[in-house]
Parts: sequence; structure tokens; C-alpha cells
Amino acid sequence: MPERIRLAVLGLGFMGQRYATIAADVAGAELTAVCDADEQLAQQTAQRCGAAAYSDVRQLLDADVADAVIVALPESVQVAPAVATAGAGLHLLLEKPVASTAADLDQLAAGLAGTPGVHASAHLLRADPRYAAATDAVHADDFGSIVHITTVRRSRLQTAHRVAGRTSLLYYLGVHDLDAVAWFADSPVRSVHAVSTRPADWPLDVDATILALLECANGAVAQVELTWALADGRPHGLQASTVVVGTGGTVEIRGGDEVLVAGGRGQQAADALHWPEVGGRVLGTLRYQVEQWVAAIAGRGRVAATIEDGMAAARVAFAIEESLRTGQRAQVAR
Repeated sequence: MPERIRLAVLGLGFMGQRYATIAADVAGAELTAVCDADEQLAQQTAQRCGAAAYSDVRQLLDADVADAVIVALPESVQVAPAVATAGAGLHLLLEKPVASTAADLDQLAAGLAGTPGVHASAHLLRADPRYAAATDAVHADDFGSIVHITTVRRSRLQTAHRVAGRTSLLYYLGVHDLDAVAWFADSPVRSVHAVSTRPADWPLDVDATILALLECANGAVAQVELTWALADGRPHGLQASTVVVGTGGTVEIRGGDEVLVAGGRGQQAADALHWPEVGGRVLGTLRYQVEQWVAAIAGRGRVAATIEDGMAAARVAFAIEESLRTGQRAQVAR
């Protein structure tokens, strides 16, 4: 293992820009390359972060300038680059959801099978100190058996306007909690039953809300609420909470990931948890996730979420889609 792990970031959109900023100063690593089909964007980001720029993933891999790659592309196009990265013997951190179709997920699983390296999925809640503390409490002996889990994740209508057509409510918001349910329950989700709403005066041709009931292999049950129908006038862009009820206790995770600022421009919310910027550095859970992955590559500890965790969450999402189509309970593929 080299003294400093050489990192590359593939995909330089909203998340990719933040990954590049983190990778440029994460301990034990150095950012050596960035890659995006938009050559100008790649050049600008490379100049900002002190890395080499590429516009094609094959050129990046053939250049042998990286030991590990963060793939932050849209879920509909990221599987082939992820498989190529792992096939080149490099470590992989893959944004969630790891795939958007069952066929893509099968391709990902087959392509990663037997490849060396530390492969992780970017399920951010697993690097969130609140969720880690809650999971430790739930898994403690005195918490008893899980009676039920309730998760809520709500966003504003402007979010739906911004991303609908490129992704879905289930993939954009839902995969966070689908993974968290299995993490809390310490058991895979085996079946789902879901309903959705799309009122006549809803302005978009996508679901406004999804409600899903999940049953885990160990008998734990969960209710997951997802919506991006909150009024745009509210300052906070995200409203999220989780409650886990056990026979010996209760754990609650409430909001608190934003800071409310009021002034001449009205009320605005600033992120203080996931990727806050302080002194030009991106901190928060996104940094924790990258640091855990880099440490795991160096042989110190484990990743926050394995690629298998990401695949499991994707399979639950596919089952929810099936349930929404059929109106029936759906089994989660294994």
C-alpha cells in the first residue's frame, strides 16, 4: 500500500464537487485526478483541487494515476464505470443508489465478484453520528426486541421540480431509510407493501408521496414515509426523523441537520451536518464517510456501508416499485 492513497473522483456534479474538495485534503490520501464528460468542468475542478483532469473513464483508468475511485454519477449510468473501476483492481466508493434497475444491479454484482479492493456504497446515514449512536442503543441487550420502526423523510416541492425526470422520490430520498431499517433491525428486508399519491392538482408527473410497510427476516416491521410535497416557503429543505420502539426502550432521531438564519433575505437554512463548508473545507458526515473508506483501504477499520449494503437497499427499492405497480405485497429479491 502506498504511503498516501491516490484518489480520483468520477462525476463532478453536486456531490462530485464536494467529494473532490474532501479528497483534496483527507488524511492519508491525495486527490490525483478528476473526471467528467464535461471537459471544461473537469479542467476547472482539477485546477481548483490541484489534480489532473480527464473526460473519459477509460483514459483515467489506463493512466494509472489512482488507487481508489469515488463514482458520483447518476444512478442510471454509473454501473459500467463502477465495474470498470473494480475490474482495474482499484478500490471503489459508489454513490447511492448503486443501481436503478434489477438488470444493472445484476451487472454490478457480477462485475464486482472476485475483484480485489475495498468496495463501499455511499449510504450517508451510516456515517452519521446520530444514527450510529441510535443503532448502538438499539443493538444493546437491554433494548430488547424491535416492536416497530418508523422513518419520515420529507422535502420541498422545489426539490421535485429540480430532480424529477433524472431520479425518483424513492431513489433520491428513500434509499437512505431503506438501508437504515435493515441496519437498525440487523436483518434484511424480505417483503414490502407500498402505496403512493399523485393528487389531481399535483404539478408534476411523478409521485408526491410514498408510504411503505417493510417486514424484515427477523420479524421486525417498519413504516417508511417519503414525500417531496412540502411547501417551498418553509426555510428548512429537509424534515427527517426516525423512531425505533423496542420491548425494553425507545430511540428517537429528530431533525437538527440545518441552522436557521433570519435576516434581510428572509429565513434561510444552512446545512450543519452532512457537508457544511468551514474555511473552504467540506466537513460533516460526507467527510466521515470518505475518511472511513480511506482508513479501511489502509487496513484500519471498516467502511461505513459495504457495497452489499447498497445492493440490499436497491433490491428493497425495486420491490417497492413492484408493489406500487401491482398494488400487492412484493417479495424482496435475494
